[in-house]
Amino acid sequence: MNRRSLVLFSIIALILVTIYGPFVLKGGFGPSDDLAHAYNSDSGFASQINSLLTSKGSASRPLSVVIHSITFSLFGDSPRPYIILQLIIWFASVALLSRIVNLMFGRLSAVLFLFFGAIPIFSSGIIFSSYMVGYTLSVFFWALSLIFIKKYVISEKRLYFWQSYLFLMFGLLSFEIIMPLLLFNVLLPLILERHSKCEEDSNIIAVGLKYLLPVVALMLLFFIFKV
Repeated sequence: MNRRSLVLFSIIALILVTIYGPFVLKGGFGPSDDLAHAYNSDSGFASQINSLLTSKGSASRPLSVVIHSITFSLFGDSPRPYIILQLIIWFASVALLSRIVNLMFGRLSAVLFLFFGAIPIFSSGIIFSSYMVGYTLSVFFWALSLIFIKKYVISEKRLYFWQSYLFLMFGLLSFEIIMPLLLFNVLLPLILERHSKCEEDSNIIAVGLKYLLPVVALMLLFFIFKV
């Protein structure tokens, strides 16, 4: 990293510490319908899972249920660890997505995305409901799915292909808020295929189906599971 980049990232880090420092030190749980679970954290891990699974809408988000039960058992009714974990997951998601932005639009766009994605005006309001880790975790899993589908297109290693859709499934089972974003899981590899391989005689329909069908299959399985 050159000196100019180091100065730029130092400025961004200083801004983030200034903004989020008071939130970490003095922030609370934020609004939530299920906040009572945090204050009943001493009921035990199994009891937490059972309580969340019987909650309306939670049964279709089993990964969130497990993550919430673990965090409740570990952190109890102290909001600070929830806030720190929530911010780590969100910043990691933004960092992963900035790599995709850098690939598609260049370094300047990636830095701008990294900056604006991390400040409260543009970042998800979910991070301020600090115990709701499963919600931000869905975005993190989606970002990982994009990273691995990019790796697959570049390297053609089949393992990356299946890892991408595995993380996408994890994202849906965390929280279905990412469903509109699944379009990027189809468009990104299509764009990369056209630019990296430059095959004029490639069958765009066949290539498109290769990335569209897994997404459609995951959505159908999710809807069946939800019903």
